[in-house]
Amino acid sequence: MIESEFIRSEGSTIQILKMNRPEKLNAVNLEFLIRLREEIELLSKNREVEIVILKSEIAKAFCVGIDVSFVRALSNVDSGEFFELLADTLEKWMELPQLTIAAIEGYAFGFGADLGVACDIRIASSTVQMKFPGPKFGVILGTRHLINEIGYSKAKRLCLLGETLNAQDAKSIGLIHIISSSGNVQETAINNAEGILKIPDFTRSTIINLGKNTTDNNLVNTSPQELAYQSIVNGDFKIRFKGFLNDVAIK
Repeated sequence: MIESEFIRSEGSTIQILKMNRPEKLNAVNLEFLIRLREEIELLSKNREVEIVILKSEIAKAFCVGIDVSFVRALSNVDSGEFFELLADTLEKWMELPQLTIAAIEGYAFGFGADLGVACDIRIASSTVQMKFPGPKFGVILGTRHLINEIGYSKAKRLCLLGETLNAQDAKSIGLIHIISSSGNVQETAINNAEGILKIPDFTRSTIINLGKNTTDNNLVNTSPQELAYQSIVNGDFKIRFKGFLNDVAIK
């Protein structure tokens, strides 16, 4: 259901997490969710992996949300516990110390859309369709983070009207950041990951973690002045700056 591949680049490791439940278009049941949570737990302790790319092995769908047949068989209480676990999984994913990149193709509905939006960078194919149908059957899931990402007005519209967005519409409101022009979303994600790895470690990790509301996030109480100073003195700024000037041809 969840498979991993590792790539070495710029002296760092990129992990590709591949969702693969083709008969259900990656619809999430308890078994699938447990496997995803196991991978998140491993990542939370892994300091070798710098970037995680989340993708589907199914071109037709990133994740279509919950497994309807599984949820239909649950009691009210069991359903409540399952959706609580879904919400907890999203929170744990967003707390990961690594940069996360979603490589989205096809359908991204419900929890699938929430999981994509929970990633730091979202790259999509032109075939993507995104939708948040949960409110139609009384579920609040990932809505607070959606508001943080695209704003209250847009999030309210998506959740209450249940619109399905294509790639261009999703990009225009910030649900996705890049539409893969090559048609190969994984390749685009890897290329962007490799570019990000060229950013100095301190700067990259600080930018990734500035917005994470975790109890051990010391950046919350670090002043902008201190962050600016530390970003310069970590490593050799003069060499980095010279390399930058050479790259952009500024003399």
